[in-house]
Amino acid sequence: MKRKEKKKKKSKLRENIEAIVFALAIALFIKAFIVDVYKIPTGSMIPTIEIGDFIVATKFTYGAKIPFTDKRLPAVRDPRRGDIIIFLAPYYDPPNFVVQLFTPIVYTLTLGFVNIDPQPKFYVKRCIGLPGDEVEVINKEVYVNGRLLHGDWPELHADPEVIPPGDSLMNNRDFYGPVVVGEGQYFMMGDNRDRSNDSRFWGFVERHEIFGKALFRYWPPGRMGAVK
Repeated sequence: MKRKEKKKKKSKLRENIEAIVFALAIALFIKAFIVDVYKIPTGSMIPTIEIGDFIVATKFTYGAKIPFTDKRLPAVRDPRRGDIIIFLAPYYDPPNFVVQLFTPIVYTLTLGFVNIDPQPKFYVKRCIGLPGDEVEVINKEVYVNGRLLHGDWPELHADPEVIPPGDSLMNNRDFYGPVVVGEGQYFMMGDNRDRSNDSRFWGFVERHEIFGKALFRYWPPGRMGAVK
């Protein structure tokens, strides 16, 4: 009788473990290929996205990257001007193997509230220039192919000072270009124009560095909704 009870307990424990492993596998699959969650650490996308917001981004839209390879699944479409895009941070230095192994698991189980990788791996910006576009910033105003983009999307100018053109990177903020975006590259800017570290300072984003399209803000509850 005791042997039967023990066997029953072991069987139940095994079922529970299998259910947990299966649920975790499904969650990791969704994270890898369908959608992912991101916490916004800076104010570069204010007023569209604020510091501390948690957003959901689709990975399949631009073609999800197959983990541990350089290959991608077929994309639904390429990035478009105006898309809010998640991409690999410039000069990102991958953490050690242990952090790389456990970060996606912890991040998935906590719905994005806990990230054990202290370095920001991804940036979130708006796509302004597509391959072949000419981009120029004149007196804080952004022009693409000669057309003023003012009013196309929410934007904030927090600093009334206009920095004149010059030789340093800082001068690129209010006067930049003109430059032509290369093939397979994209020009990104934050909606918070005067407080954004973006393509004006470190150049274009390569297509293979793009990971997702921002879709939905799920935290805080008071501002839950689509981001666009």
